Amino acid sequence: DPDNPKFLWKRDNTSPGYGELGQTWTEPKARKIRASSNPVLIFGGGYDPAVEDLDPVPSGVTNAMGRGIFVVDAITGNVLWQAGPAAPVTPSPGQVFKSVPGMTYAMPSDAAVLDRNSDGFADRLYVGDTGGNVWRVDLNDASPANWTVDKLAAVGFAQYGTVDSRRKFLYAPDVVFGSDANGAFEAVLIGEVTASTRST
Repeated sequence: DPDNPKFLWKRDNTSPGYGELGQTWTEPKARKIRASSNPVLIFGGGYDPAVEDLDPVPSGVTNAMGRGIFVVDAITGNVLWQAGPAAPVTPSPGQVFKSVPGMTYAMPSDAAVLDRNSDGFADRLYVGDTGGNVWRVDLNDASPANWTVDKLAAVGFAQYGTVDSRRKFLYAPDVVFGSDANGAFEAVLIGEVTASTRST
């Protein structure tokens, strides 16, 4: 009831299923999906200040939190699905984990969540990370075990390994629908934070 809101739950990175949670810069996106009768919250794993506040990041220092994507039951607070490089030591009840070894950078960015066929259910999302990677998740299947994760682009340090390529995605991409001679497509537009812009 918007006129009489009720506190439902609270979680932190000591809660079952939330061990990867970093600083919560990400705005959770409330959506309906086929895999849950309850609405869900979709968000990135967050920010890792122990690494991302260093400029430049020393060799051998890697992110230890914020690496991944969460889909959470908005009513119970339990993690329904998570993607990332390492499975939670203590998962939420019924949690599905998708192993993505290359997802090694923090994700403080909001996700762009799409309902591509306007049926009321989210079916795809795009999100960037602090290594200059852009990820796509297809979550239209009624079973989270069948959801897929693909790296759409790698345009930063994770790809090129040079100081000038330290690009971080801290904001959600915009997605534009279009069509051409080859059919319908989605154009993903995303802005970066580079080493030079961080210092100004």
